[in-house]
Amino acid sequence: GPPVLVHGGGGRHWVQPTRIQRKQELLLVHQPLLGSMDHPRLPMRLFRNACRGLSHVNGDELFEQIHQANAVALVNLLKQLLPLQGGTADLLCDGCLNQLEANSNHVSSVAIKPEANA
Repeated sequence: GPPVLVHGGGGRHWVQPTRIQRKQELLLVHQPLLGSMDHPRLPMRLFRNACRGLSHVNGDELFEQIHQANAVALVNLLKQLLPLQGGTADLLCDGCLNQLEANSNHVSSVAIKPEANA
């Protein structure tokens, strides 16, 4: 699919749909909700709704890719922060861990197949 640029950050109400638009060959995703402790199905539903009408875009697959990239970025940031100790570094670590926890609360569209020997 086309290259994707995600604009994160706050400033919108959490139940507002994600805005997705095409800019030439680029797909811009604005502030996707990646997890919700109280409403775990909501992030995927909002993202699917935002993808309606976009040709050649699989909303479920794109959501999972963005979700995974976000988790990898947070873990990499944690790895850089852990050797640092004190005030700001500790607060940033807590923020990363809180974000990872919050993002773990979503219902994925990916079916997990049980192992044959499980």
